[in-house]
Amino acid sequence: MKKFIIILIGLSTALTGRAQTFIEHLQEKPQAGQGTITVVQSKEITDLVNGRAALPKINKPANTTPSKPKEKKEAEHKKSVTAHVDTITTSAGKKMVVGGTKVDGYRVQVYAGGNSREDKRTAQRIGAEVKALFPEQPVFVHFNSPRWICRVGNFRSQEEANELLQALRKLGYSESCLIKGKITVK
Repeated sequence: MKKFIIILIGLSTALTGRAQTFIEHLQEKPQAGQGTITVVQSKEITDLVNGRAALPKINKPANTTPSKPKEKKEAEHKKSVTAHVDTITTSAGKKMVVGGTKVDGYRVQVYAGGNSREDKRTAQRIGAEVKALFPEQPVFVHFNSPRWICRVGNFRSQEEANELLQALRKLGYSESCLIKGKITVK
């Protein structure tokens, strides 16, 4: 048993003597037929990966209280978020309302298909057609399981949504209907 422990200790020191850290092990000189690895990172990350980094200690004075109550801070944060309503364009080219509020409202559903690629293309085509006809209205084309749908508008009242519904039906979108749900408003 003592021989086994001595051999185990000898092997572990031999293995750890070759490469002291994980990164050094990766960057060892490659043998024939192997590639090389280059790792670029900060010293803090290297120390953290290799187990050398000590977690920073947070020394908080004993008698400190926040300058404002938690409720006040949260209320001010909400005000600042809702005060700056803007739209951003995502990497996919879609516009999103930033800082908007979700309320009950209406949208006009122009298309509801299945879950095939053809249904996706049809929903996107109809969405583009409706956007060209009504550029001031937001158009939403998305997958709402189990179907692709195309909806238009953010209306707070049923009367406003009904006006767009009648206009779309006159243009040939006879299967359009009103959908009640959550909408985003500024």
